[in-house]
Amino acid sequence: QDLSTLVSCNASEGESCAKTFISDFGGRAFRRPVTTTEVDRYLSLFSLGSQNSDFASGVELVLTAMLQSPNFLYRTEIGDGSAAAGEPIELTDYEVATELAYALTGSTPDKGLLDTAQRGELKDEAARKKQAQRLLNTPHGKQRVADFVRQWLGLGALGSVPKDATLFPKFDSAVRAAMGEELNRFVEEVVFNSNAGDLKELLTAPYTLVDDTLAKFYGLPGDTSSGTEFVRVESTSSQQAGVLTLGAVMAVHARPDSSSPIHRGKLVRERMLCQPLALPPPGVVVSPPPVDPSLTVRERYAAHSQKEPCKSCHRLIDPIGLAFEHFDGVGRYRKQEADLAIDATGEIVGSQSSDASFDGTLELAAVLAQSAEVRDCFALQWLRFSYGVDEQNAPVCLAQELQSRFAEAKGNILSLLVASMEPAHMRQRQPWVTPPSPAELAEPDAGVFSLVDASIAGEGGVIQEEVDVQTRTDSQWQTGRCDSVTVTNATNAEITWEVTIDVRGTLNDHWNATPQGTMGEVVFTGVDWNSTLAPGASADFGYCVVL
Repeated sequence: QDLSTLVSCNASEGESCAKTFISDFGGRAFRRPVTTTEVDRYLSLFSLGSQNSDFASGVELVLTAMLQSPNFLYRTEIGDGSAAAGEPIELTDYEVATELAYALTGSTPDKGLLDTAQRGELKDEAARKKQAQRLLNTPHGKQRVADFVRQWLGLGALGSVPKDATLFPKFDSAVRAAMGEELNRFVEEVVFNSNAGDLKELLTAPYTLVDDTLAKFYGLPGDTSSGTEFVRVESTSSQQAGVLTLGAVMAVHARPDSSSPIHRGKLVRERMLCQPLALPPPGVVVSPPPVDPSLTVRERYAAHSQKEPCKSCHRLIDPIGLAFEHFDGVGRYRKQEADLAIDATGEIVGSQSSDASFDGTLELAAVLAQSAEVRDCFALQWLRFSYGVDEQNAPVCLAQELQSRFAEAKGNILSLLVASMEPAHMRQRQPWVTPPSPAELAEPDAGVFSLVDASIAGEGGVIQEEVDVQTRTDSQWQTGRCDSVTVTNATNAEITWEVTIDVRGTLNDHWNATPQGTMGEVVFTGVDWNSTLAPGASADFGYCVVL
């Protein structure tokens, strides 16, 4: 690479120019000012590499060292060392700048953000909000939002998801690439260019953006595009609307030779309702029914809703996925499946507050768009993505705070993204607390919390000896802790479970179970989708406690 793109000074100035380069490039690479000691160290490397007046070789050696330095490769969140033992750690402004930049742009801080850090402003919530708004409106920020939607909807395999070339000969690399760009353009149109910019529009918008490649692939009528340019087109079908019906989503969440109510129903259940599903019981044949031209997909998958051990789980998936049957295995709208009429009716059951019946994707999207459960799940998905942590390893109240702010903003997506950069967690870290050992947890008086009893209630009473209960500590801090529990049915019969846990402290959060009480011996029972376990099946739930 031409040195002029990296070195802003005159190479003829030798060591003086090298010192300028070390400070400038090092400050960008390390995301903070380079210390005097570091400048001297890299100057020594420059001198070693630039023997015989070879300036370029000296800079190359410095670059090689900087790009292997832990200061470049790792992000620090250790503060300036001034925090007293046991006190929260205040991040430096440069650490906050790095956190903001990677959360909202996926890259290193730009000059504007580093200048703000240099002025010591980023510990102020208003300053972080202003910088967040600026970063999101940069090209990197807009791409970051599209990347979030892509990860949220599990679209990483768009470029490689296998498709039967005989059945779908037009689904080539150009179409795959165009579908990826369609997603980018659609998200930008909804989030940054529309008046509402909210989750409802993301799920129900009656338009998309296509180029000539996609217009022909989708079979859109008339002059709907401008060659390689992407233009906005209104939906022409009675079912196509919102992000869930984009070609990328429908193609990835399908089988190589057909659509798939399992893949598409699982997408909605796990990614939009935040209800993780258990793996199939051991020994169950998971191969889908073979394609039969005389049967619709609904008819082929009917056994899932009739027989155990499939029925209890697939009733949560298939009726949702069948709403997408107007879209084939590569995301094209169809009025019929071969010569057979399509029945796209379905329902959501077993949710917290979103149970409903619907006919097709428009009605399903309307249900999801009005759901507080979906709205909260979206905020949770953004927390996972932007902070790079599972919510159980973040402060207990952070997810609830973001969900509350998102609700107050009436689902406006940019408001959520900006609000996520404002909480105190952006500038503080709690001190590390060494969790108690398993031996300490086994002693009732050794730790703050202790699991003292786990019993499972079945049809014949307590059958603890035939049911496996495993608990683990996900996170612990000075004033609380979060645990996860896995219940496995080791019997030969279906059971309805309950687990009794000695909660030492006050229960302040829980998921995938319903507690009776908030302290002492708390009985946890399953929720609708996991309370009944087939032989060999498992259920996961968790809770958090504060002192």
